[in-house]
Amino acid sequence: MDNYLKTGNNISQIQHVLIYTMVLNLTVSAFKIIFGMMTHSVSIYSDGFHSVFDGLSNVVGLVGLRFAYNPPDSEHPYGHKKVEILLTVVISLMMFFACFEIFKDVYRALTGKMPHLKISFETFIVMSATLAVNVFVCIYEKRMGQKLNSDFLIADAAHTKSDIYVTCGVLVGLVLSKLGLRHVDPVVGAVVGLMVAWSGLEILRSTISVLIDANQIDIKLLSEISCKTESVVGCHKIRTRGARGNVFVDLHIVVEPNLTVAEGHEIAHKVVNAIKNEMDGVADVVVHVEPANKT
Repeated sequence: MDNYLKTGNNISQIQHVLIYTMVLNLTVSAFKIIFGMMTHSVSIYSDGFHSVFDGLSNVVGLVGLRFAYNPPDSEHPYGHKKVEILLTVVISLMMFFACFEIFKDVYRALTGKMPHLKISFETFIVMSATLAVNVFVCIYEKRMGQKLNSDFLIADAAHTKSDIYVTCGVLVGLVLSKLGLRHVDPVVGAVVGLMVAWSGLEILRSTISVLIDANQIDIKLLSEISCKTESVVGCHKIRTRGARGNVFVDLHIVVEPNLTVAEGHEIAHKVVNAIKNEMDGVADVVVHVEPANKT
């Protein structure tokens, strides 16, 4: 519950930052896609799709804050975090579709089926302006993330930084295309398309591990924390599940057989507190107390 309260303290400010950056990201992506179609530039068009997913990342954050961070209730005892996970799966599938569309245009450009590339001074102005917006969003979101203690904002700012590198690469490609290297533009577009596909795979891989309840925390470290708690003589059957920042842990600890039920209960509480204090992102810990076998 502490996790949800901590997030709720700054939730309205975090939402404000996400809405602001979402509008900027989607505006930038719209300009790139439209201008890419106008100039018949596969690289600009691809970069536009790459930027779209910065905006969609903000949407995931907003949905997460609206639903996923609501505290558990009687019908959802493990919380609502998987709402955010399901949405990210949808986004990864959209990224694969975008990649398919990008490579269709790359093929058309390389085989001469695309109209002649139109690069003008305005092209560089538009791309430079979108680059400036991306730099601003990256710096602003990172600063606000640090101020509001939001891991999501800081991570999203790091993701936006990749868009800055991509746009710089597109600008270099446009310069080379302007100098007469006509195949540079579709090649740069193909590289961006591969980056979109790789990002989609990374998202899908991380979300699938959550959906199939893969272990989310180092089991060995959990055992070490538990066993160094006073009166704990052993630890086993450790399991974890959930999403990053919202992990559920259950484990068995072994204590001396002559302890009372109340004493065993107190030791279990100490283990829970030790794990939550030493490991970030743990939402709940269930401890089963077992007596040590007499020799």
